[in-house]
Parts: sequence; C-alpha cells; structure tokens
Amino acid sequence: MNRRYPILLVVFLSLSLAACAAIRNSTAPVQSDETPGVSGQSSEDTSVQPGSCPVTQPPDPPYTPPPPYSAPEEGAFWYGSEALWTMLPLDGT
Repeated sequence: MNRRYPILLVVFLSLSLAACAAIRNSTAPVQSDETPGVSGQSSEDTSVQPGSCPVTQPPDPPYTPPPPYSAPEEGAFWYGSEALWTMLPLDGT
C-alpha cells in the first residue's frame, strides 16, 4: 500500500503540470480593428460595441414580471422567467 503513494503523487503532478501548460498555451482573445479598447472597457462603458456581439431581442409574446413591477422604461423591455428577470435596452448596449 505504501508503494502506491509515490506513483499516485507522480501521476497527480504530471496531470497538474499538463493542465498548467494547456492553460498557458491557450490563445487569448484577439482584439479586432473594429473594436478598439474593448479589452480595457469597464462593465459600465458601452461606447464601443463589437459587430459580432449578439443582441438579445424582445420575446414574443413580451415577458411581464409579477406586480409591483410596471411597464419597462421607454427603449427597454423585460426579459426573463418567473425565477429571474431583468430590463434590457432595445439597442443592446
């Protein structure tokens, strides 16, 4: 039984090193010329929107959250389910 521990340790370390190498060799997202500064944006900066970014469309029929929530603001719509919902802008920013 004591002879298994060194073997298990070697296997574990080998797998750990292989995982680290895979992470290090993975490609980072490439910043295109169309979206300058996207990687440095804060979560509140919506001035730059990449053309490849999918935009959530309003559901048909529209989602209506339970009371006391009212109609969405102008230029926005409600999106979600009974468990979780949010108000999204029509333009996707």
